[in-house]
Amino acid sequence: MKNIKKITCFILTLVMVFLMVCPTMAKEGSDAKSNISTIVKYVKKKGKSTSGGNKYVTCNWDKHNNHGYTTQLIYISKSNILNYRLTIVDSDGKSIISTSGMRFNTEKGSLIDTYYNPRIYGRVASISGKIKNPGTYHKGDAISYTVDVNETNETKKDLAYYAKTNEENRFNYFEDTLQQLFNMDISSVGFPEYYQSSQCKSKTYVAGDNGIAVSSIIKIPKNTEVSYKSSDPDIVKVNKGKLNCKNPGDATITVKKKKAVIGTCEIKVEKPEIEEDIEIEKGETLAFNEIVINADEMKNKPDSVTSSDESRLVVDSKGNITAKKKKGNVTLTIKYGKAEYTTKIKLIKA
Repeated sequence: MKNIKKITCFILTLVMVFLMVCPTMAKEGSDAKSNISTIVKYVKKKGKSTSGGNKYVTCNWDKHNNHGYTTQLIYISKSNILNYRLTIVDSDGKSIISTSGMRFNTEKGSLIDTYYNPRIYGRVASISGKIKNPGTYHKGDAISYTVDVNETNETKKDLAYYAKTNEENRFNYFEDTLQQLFNMDISSVGFPEYYQSSQCKSKTYVAGDNGIAVSSIIKIPKNTEVSYKSSDPDIVKVNKGKLNCKNPGDATITVKKKKAVIGTCEIKVEKPEIEEDIEIEKGETLAFNEIVINADEMKNKPDSVTSSDESRLVVDSKGNITAKKKKGNVTLTIKYGKAEYTTKIKLIKA
């Protein structure tokens, strides 16, 4: 009897711990199910009927790159499936290039799979797959694809590549549809992350460098409106997608599409400590690390080191300087990207 009580207490403890740790997970699942149910009700009410007893709503039409894009929400009543479908047609507006989308189990409120069906040489090749980590997105490489080439003369590798490149279209248009019709974002139906986060480990720049495109360090899908944020604008400021490295220190740049994080990158900003009031005799050579005192500790190397008067002071490929005359003043300019630093060099007699 005592053992039964102990086991019962142990089980109750586990349940309580689970409920304490996982309420957010339960709520997210519940919200997704409720939102999918809302979409299904809309399709049932507004949709047109098919001969098979299904309902569908054509949501929007778009055209770019000489292709037409149309999206539909389809409720398949027999199997309780909500199917979001994106159809891409050729410039003639008729020839189908591909259909793709994702299917949801309306009873469970969860994603079943994604699919992509390209039309090649008039035949349809079927590509379907399940997201390996449901609830996180999922470039094509995060999906296990099953491919049926249907004698299209394309390899499975080619078709899987087509599917990957279509992922972006599929989810962009799906979120647009959700926003237009239901004021929802894609996380409302079980995708807490819109894109698989593109995170660079870190980048190091020099204070004063600017005009660095965020898209060069964080992958941003084409035709996607995003917002940028710096954790410390006094160190790195972001203006219209360009970095302005202001002062030494660390800052994290975050790129979002609405609430969804597309990518992050830690930016380190360093600043050269340049010796001032340098004097050098004719024939004498100073190494670069005698001019930039912290050169050996800096990750960045100069893009250029130039002399304002090469007849008096020459600079070699390593940034070392040599005096050619006994007197005069020369300005040495050191550039890191768009950051520019100068120091005066005085030539003296031995």
